[in-house]
Amino acid sequence: MKKTLIVIVLLINGRLLAVAPIGPTASPIKKGQSSLGFEYGRAETDYTVKALGFAIDSKANCNGFYSRYAYGIADGSELFVRFGAAKFAGENDNDVTSSPGYDFAWGFGAITTLAESANVRWGVAAQVTWWRAESAVTTADYSLHESDKGYSVQVAGGPVFRLDGLSIYGGPVLFFAEADAQGTFRVADTAVKLDADVEQGLQLGGYIGLSLALAKTVDLNVEYQLSADTAVFGVGLTCRF
Repeated sequence: MKKTLIVIVLLINGRLLAVAPIGPTASPIKKGQSSLGFEYGRAETDYTVKALGFAIDSKANCNGFYSRYAYGIADGSELFVRFGAAKFAGENDNDVTSSPGYDFAWGFGAITTLAESANVRWGVAAQVTWWRAESAVTTADYSLHESDKGYSVQVAGGPVFRLDGLSIYGGPVLFFAEADAQGTFRVADTAVKLDADVEQGLQLGGYIGLSLALAKTVDLNVEYQLSADTAVFGVGLTCRF
């Protein structure tokens, strides 16, 4: 039973938190304007695998690369979609002879400006990111084929302080993530069907970032998100047109 539980952790392989940068909570976009961006996010998280009546704590990290398109539905408010790839690694990855590569990830979200003064904007940003993947693991003792999927939610709110060519943003962030996996565990001629759930409950954290105006319509964002079980570093480059 102990070996089976370890394999379940390998089955999940850390696939839980495919997150992306949030960016400023107040958008500089104008109504009818579009923006195109490229983003990178790295997340490190603690999570719990639940299977066969047991709960196993583990750690994982994720590197995600995304393209992002946004459309201004009003001055300071936008809807956006995101497509990209995420690579997950669990703390037990060194125990297997092969590990999954990049998995497809996608999502959408919204940013809206709630209030504005001369140098400060207040707003809210919300986004959801999904992923789906299949992979195979083989060792000297067993083989495993698995198919899994999951999603993560990030909701942030706070101010954006504007200086000459530079903005500072941040505030509280709500995190939530969930995933499930199904697979076939095979030892010799014996095959066992496995089903596992991974969850990271609702967490309250915070984030802070800098937005640098490289040109009139081009911004570079760098940020750091932190909660009790999750740390995220993000970079984004956006061009409005």
